[in-house]
Amino acid sequence: MSFFGEAELEGLEAQCWSALGRLVTRLRHARRAAALQDPHFTRNLALYSAELADDLARAGAPDEAAAVGQGVLDLLEEVQSSRIQTMLTATARVLLPHRRSPSVAPFLTRHANARTSRGA
Repeated sequence: MSFFGEAELEGLEAQCWSALGRLVTRLRHARRAAALQDPHFTRNLALYSAELADDLARAGAPDEAAAVGQGVLDLLEEVQSSRIQTMLTATARVLLPHRRSPSVAPFLTRHANARTSRGA
């Protein structure tokens, strides 16, 4: 149970707020979950960050979403998770209308290349 700390609790609370349709509150808790996660737990950090990237994209913050998404792609070089990859794909779809943005385009390109190299 060493992984069950404040970050895990924040992540679970973010999921609850999401189920209730409270994006702003979810975003606050998702941000805290990602910030509080011990880097030793790489998979959890990737999960919380992927959730945060998606929340940011849906909240209308494409540049920040892309930056967080880049961090998730970095973490996915260390861990394998089809769940996190699926979440990141959903985020990329939300960000597609912003593909000409100089901060979003590199994320979308890198995500597409990562999917191609995985055979997705």
